[in-house]
Amino acid sequence: MPECIDSIPVYFFALFSGKEGLFSAIVEPAANHIINMFLETQEIFHSLEPEEQLALMHEYVTDGMYRMLDYVYDNFEEFQLLLDASYGTKFHNFVETKSIFPYTVYMKRLINHNKKEKVPI
Repeated sequence: MPECIDSIPVYFFALFSGKEGLFSAIVEPAANHIINMFLETQEIFHSLEPEEQLALMHEYVTDGMYRMLDYVYDNFEEFQLLLDASYGTKFHNFVETKSIFPYTVYMKRLINHNKKEKVPI
């Protein structure tokens, strides 16, 4: 059995074409999903008439943000990796380059605050 344990990292990296492949397999589904959540919310909002947009803007922004935060907490480990450990991967500019920038900055602050305060999730 000890011989098998030594080969586990090599086996994992072979399955995922290296460390970046493994990292992508972990964070990419969550990253894509939150981007799609944001884009879907924008598309629905922009399909409304201008008067409706004005009347419902606060509701859409608030609801969208809470849905995204719920998703982040449901996938907390993936987002912690994405926001804190992605340097050197294709995700290293995720926060800066995506149209969800304000939300990801807020999520990163929340994650860092929870780590410092040891707030249970």
